[in-house]
Amino acid sequence: MSNMGEKKGNILDVRNLVIHYELEESTIHAVEGMSFTLGYGETLGFVGETGAGKTTTALGLMRLVPAPPGRIAGGEIFFEGRDIMKASTEELRAIRGEKISFISQDPMTSLNPVMTVGSQIAEMVSLHTGLTKKESLGRAKEMLSLVGIREDRIGDYPHQFSGGMRQRVLIAIALACSPSLLIADEPTTALDVTIQAQVLKLMWGLKEKFETSMILITHDLGIAAEACDKVAIIYAGRIVEISDTRSLFSNPRHPYTIGLFNSIPRLDDERDLLDALPGLMPDPASLSLGCPFHPRCKASSAECSQVSPSLKDTGGGHLAACLLS
Repeated sequence: MSNMGEKKGNILDVRNLVIHYELEESTIHAVEGMSFTLGYGETLGFVGETGAGKTTTALGLMRLVPAPPGRIAGGEIFFEGRDIMKASTEELRAIRGEKISFISQDPMTSLNPVMTVGSQIAEMVSLHTGLTKKESLGRAKEMLSLVGIREDRIGDYPHQFSGGMRQRVLIAIALACSPSLLIADEPTTALDVTIQAQVLKLMWGLKEKFETSMILITHDLGIAAEACDKVAIIYAGRIVEISDTRSLFSNPRHPYTIGLFNSIPRLDDERDLLDALPGLMPDPASLSLGCPFHPRCKASSAECSQVSPSLKDTGGGHLAACLLS
């Protein structure tokens, strides 16, 4: 985890972010009123089920939500004090890659199959630093070495690398310009457990080396516990609980978070069956009144079906969106 470096304050301040996908027959409410902050050098984990809105939120931060049908329908995004929502196309191009970098979960669809990996790293460097072609290739060699790939493989193509090595190439591209913020979207999902551990260790080391803030999107609560300073639990496009990692894992406050923890196998628990969460997430095209989790919540009341709770401090900066908290 990070010591948050020497800088104080927040590198990122997101306020009431709303993102919709507007289709002919319906509107998908992908993100509904998301608010959070991220400190300099800090790592924030996004945890939640598939379809919760984690990746859409990340794309929204870079204003990369595909439009149409996607649209940022409301909210404010301040990055290093700048209002991203008011940035021009040219300003956004300068920010992406140089200031904010993105690592996707599928390197084969992110890397260009007809360009060498060295050329792809060098292209990023040249675009944002103004270095010559020779200097950019030199920087590409340095980055390959940093991520554990021999420099003599600079002329190889993506298909000549294994899945773990391709993910390392993506990390090299993302960190080539020493960005202030790194967004990693399930960066180890497609890898086996051993390679997962190697890639994660590499990412954390480079993050500390470059003093980079990070948003880590993951389904794995174990990874979040080990790597993140703060964790946001996301459900149906909303943050339902957010706090420092220690507080969240030692004393979860929201029924959804408690349900996630109860579904994890434990070595000291001899139960035959885990406590699985019943049902599925609500359809984002037809959200009902009240708390979005209430149909699946064992502790829900009649009020829960009518009132949509907002995040409130339950003590020590631990926020939860639950009428019972």
